[in-house]
Amino acid sequence: MFKKSILVLIVAVLAVLAYGTLSTGAWFTDQEDVATGTVSAGTLDLKVTTDGDFLVENLEPGDPEFTNIGVFCAENIGDFDMKWQGDISITAGNEALAEYLLVQVIMNPTGYVGNYGPEGKDLLTEDFGEVTLQELIDKDPPILMDDPQWAFAPGHKACYALNVKLDASAPNTMKNQWLQAKLVLNATQDLNPGWTE
Repeated sequence: MFKKSILVLIVAVLAVLAYGTLSTGAWFTDQEDVATGTVSAGTLDLKVTTDGDFLVENLEPGDPEFTNIGVFCAENIGDFDMKWQGDISITAGNEALAEYLLVQVIMNPTGYVGNYGPEGKDLLTEDFGEVTLQELIDKDPPILMDDPQWAFAPGHKACYALNVKLDASAPNTMKNQWLQAKLVLNATQDLNPGWTE
């Protein structure tokens, strides 16, 4: 009987050593960390540069020639295709002058190279005609600056010369009048269902 009890005790001790006191087992284990990458959102960034002082004086009514007031270039330096629009408002001066001030916009004027447009399109100077400043201010929705068929993709650049002249119909009440205007450029993702014409 004594030998049998010793045998039972030895088996019990071996069981405890093998499985632990809680009967969970004593398996070898190891643990390593897995380095994960970073998840981040991309950027939407429209860079605008200007050349010129955007100032003109002494416009003569009826002068057939336009006067350049400056050039601005827009470039997509972000991560996404975008679309962008321009909104013009008068910030100071006589708003009535906007009815007689003709504006001409020329894309990719001489000396400024852009790469925006459909593949294979010859990106030469393109004249968008003339409208009054008042027509541009009243435009609703604002001026869509890109072609809805082609996104303004990362790396795309477009340059625009702004030219003005005073219409021959400007009355005497416009003598010595002036105004200041502001062009605000807004951009959004091309995936945004808004901003369509």
